[in-house]
Amino acid sequence: MHEQIAALAASASTALVEAMTADGWTALRDRLAPLLGRGDHDGEMRALADLERSSGDIAAASGTGLPAVRAGAQALWRERLRRRLEEDPGLAEELQNLLAEACEYRGSGSYAVQGPAFRGPVKIGGSATGSAVT
Repeated sequence: MHEQIAALAASASTALVEAMTADGWTALRDRLAPLLGRGDHDGEMRALADLERSSGDIAAASGTGLPAVRAGAQALWRERLRRRLEEDPGLAEELQNLLAEACEYRGSGSYAVQGPAFRGPVKIGGSATGSAVT
């Protein structure tokens, strides 16, 4: 089960970082924060602030520094999502659905994030700049 959680967290963090620069980011952020906040208002506010900080860091990065900023954000959110999923594995399906909906905001290109999940493969489609992420 730990491998499944780790795979979902990795897939979700990749999709999350991609979504941070997409149309619809605010809606995704506002829906993701309660999941991360565990139903606690203060936890939700901290999650909102952390999501916004990551998004701002990515938006401010440019040139050769952008890949490192994205990689740092992915590592941060991979770990945070992994911990949250270990606390409550039942959130897996809700997280997958939320990120899949968010990818509908993306443009005409596509990318796929795949990995094992609790009820089947994770596949989140949308747009990305650069090469496909698998």
